Amino acid sequence: MIVQCAGTGSAWALDIGPGAASSQQPHVGYHASPAGAVPIFAEQYFPHPGARVRTNSPGSYAGPFSAISPAAAAFIDWCPARGPGTAPWDLVTGSGASLAWERNVGGLNDPQAASFVSPQLGWVAGIVNHYNATGITRQDQRIVVTDDGGRTWRIQYTSPIAS
Repeated sequence: MIVQCAGTGSAWALDIGPGAASSQQPHVGYHASPAGAVPIFAEQYFPHPGARVRTNSPGSYAGPFSAISPAAAAFIDWCPARGPGTAPWDLVTGSGASLAWERNVGGLNDPQAASFVSPQLGWVAGIVNHYNATGITRQDQRIVVTDDGGRTWRIQYTSPIAS
């Protein structure tokens, strides 16, 4: 379980279960307050026993998340089976009452860290795979940023991964 505090009396959490199968990884997102933890979403093929969720997770594999405030968080997943550019993310607001899919994080295949200061402004670091007809030709580390709530993403840093 990964937990981030978001202010007095509020936390966001991600529970990543063991194993994976058929390109899915069990994971559940939560919002917690002094009254208790409430599950918000779960990977559709691995619902958590006893957890009733409102919707499916953003993607099939758990990625990073960022607690924005006591009432908002960004959860970013990824989908290795779908290939390049599939890092879907959800903006959760209302302390978990509302969840909205916000497109894909542009320019990444494998998101590894995220930090949002508002629903509009955030950074995501991860890996992009470059492919040709025979497979992956190289991998780069990247940091991308959005200042318009994920409608567009700009590369702020890129570096090849040493092989």
